[in-house]
Amino acid sequence: MNIILFIMVGLAAAFCVGVLVGSGLHTMRIDRRYQRLARLVRQFNELNAAQDVKPEQYSSSRFLSVR
Repeated sequence: MNIILFIMVGLAAAFCVGVLVGSGLHTMRIDRRYQRLARLVRQFNELNAAQDVKPEQYSSSRFLSVR
């Protein structure tokens, strides 16, 4: 009877450890996904800021030369 109890406790402990490890791996995967998304948003914002040109920077002759 004691052997069965020890086996059941061992299986329950192994299951709990497995759940904890799986949860940690899942959390790391989600964290990597959001880090990648944050990197893409940062790159997009940098490109967007580089392309932003204030209206004062345009010269009036540039508008006149458009066909």
